[in-house]
Amino acid sequence: MPDAEGGGRNPFLRFLVHFKRCNKEKVCNLRQTQIVLSAGQKWKLMSCEEKSPYVQAARAAKYTFWTRSKDANRILRRLPQTAGGAEPQMQENFKLIGDLASWRRNVLDELLGVQDDGDKE
Repeated sequence: MPDAEGGGRNPFLRFLVHFKRCNKEKVCNLRQTQIVLSAGQKWKLMSCEEKSPYVQAARAAKYTFWTRSKDANRILRRLPQTAGGAEPQMQENFKLIGDLASWRRNVLDELLGVQDDGDKE
């Protein structure tokens, strides 16, 4: 059952987990690269109907995007709370907009190499 197995949103990785579990005796003495290559060869030979359970399970997998920035993750966590309430929370939404603008400025400053005093590195 591909639904219960790991692999996230990638259908091939879901198939790879299933492949390893079904072929434990055959793959126990192989290196990981050899296992992945043999699974890849089998994946290429599979029809669309054979791949469909893995594709459907990958599409149904829950996924939450997280960045490396703690501030951006804080904003992403708060977004559904402020947007999905029964009554609009305007004060929270305006704070969220300000946080997003601040985060965008910080990201652009990092990309352009701008330091705090306004000089370039």
